[in-house]
Formats: sequence, C-alpha cells, structure tokens
Amino acid sequence: MKKYAQLIRLRLQKILGVMTGTLDWSHQQIHLSVHSHSDLSRLSSCTKEPETVAWLESRITPTSVFYDIGANVGAYSLVAASLGGKDSRVFSFEPSYSTFLTLNENIFLNTFEGIITPVHIAVSSASGFLHMGFSSRESGAAKHNVSETLGGSLRVPAMSLDLMREELKMPEPTLIKLDVDGGEWEVLQGAIETLRLKNLISVLIEVDLTAPHGTEIEPLMNSLGFTTEATYPRSKGKSTTLFNYIFVKNK
Repeated sequence: MKKYAQLIRLRLQKILGVMTGTLDWSHQQIHLSVHSHSDLSRLSSCTKEPETVAWLESRITPTSVFYDIGANVGAYSLVAASLGGKDSRVFSFEPSYSTFLTLNENIFLNTFEGIITPVHIAVSSASGFLHMGFSSRESGAAKHNVSETLGGSLRVPAMSLDLMREELKMPEPTLIKLDVDGGEWEVLQGAIETLRLKNLISVLIEVDLTAPHGTEIEPLMNSLGFTTEATYPRSKGKSTTLFNYIFVKNK
C-alpha cells in the first residue's frame, strides 16, 4: 500500500510538471527526481541500507567533510548534507552520465547547492580515461563497471583520489563512503595518502568478496590504521559475499 500511495503521488506531481518522490528518511523530508524505475527504487535507500544511514547520523557534524564515492543519485549525500548543515561539505562522485544529471537535479531540489559539490569523474587508481560499461543507460542504475562489454561503453575521465584532492584543493575528508560495485580495490589503491589523513575518522566500504582483491580490502584498511567496527550483509541481510564494512581510525 505504501508503494502504491507513493506512485499515486508521483503521478500527481508529474501533472504539475515536476516528477519527484520523497526519500524514506524520517529525520527530514528529502526530494528526489524520478526519471526511471531505477530512480524510483532510490526512494527506498534508507530502508535498503539502514546501517549507512545510522553511520551518517552518528558521525556527521557541522564541520564534517563527507566524500561519497559512487553517489548514484545522491540519497546518502543528501542525508549527510541535511545532518551537517550549511557549514559542512559533501563531495559526490558519480561518473554515469544519466545518473549525474539526476544527482544535480536532487541537489537543487533540496537547496543543497552550497553544501554538496557534484564531481563527474570516475575515482580509480590512476588518472586517464576508462571505458565504462553500463548495465543500463537509465538514471539511477547500478552495477556499471570498467568494461567495453556491458550494454555499450563510454570513455570517462578518471583520477585517483589522492591526486584529485591535491589538484582540486579539496578539504580533507572526515568520512568516506565507497560503493562502486566491485571496483573498490582500484579506488583504494589511488587513495592511500588520503586514508592516512588525521582528520579521517571512519570509512564505509561495500566489499564484494568475490571481486578481484575483495578479500584483501579488510587487511589493507587494518594495515592503514583502521579497526573493523562492523560488517553488514547486503541483499536484505541475506548475502554471504557482499557486505558493508565500517572501519574506524585507531586513535
């Protein structure tokens, strides 16, 4: 019934010329543009990953700097901006062309343009151009990867986080969320110096244990001074290979 009511509201808003839905977060109303079935599913992001929301709620402060790597349409970036307020900073990294457009729309919809900076670059281990294969070309889709075989591919700009932070003079992060559907190891290889920064207190990483180097991510983070605080199985808690890992910097 809840989903049916949500669909009715979407239709009404489309008549008025704006097709939006409301994120399932009780703290504050956040609006998301809806262009596709994938976008519609993003309205349930808080139910999908309650541990991510709880992690943000417990750690975001008015001085936080949050890097959201693999932001998609920005559900968690928007939650972080709402929690941190006008003096916090959020950097939302999303390389998909259709999803990036919706991410920008969502920033404007919620008047967070002074807090959230959208970054249309693939974060990787090195700088250059990558072939990104798309599982779907619709906004909000996921499971894209560095490939020329997934539903057509585009060359997209890529840069390591360490170099990007230096060249763009980005403030040091206090929190990082990393979810790039199996490419997390490559991102981490280009972020070693960032991970060593003293201001960084916690990192949340989606870890696919079947991905290349997937089983090496936890030992790497531990070697860089992070303790594994918790792991949460994905797919509604049923997965045995896909987890959200929360790492906390040792004091």
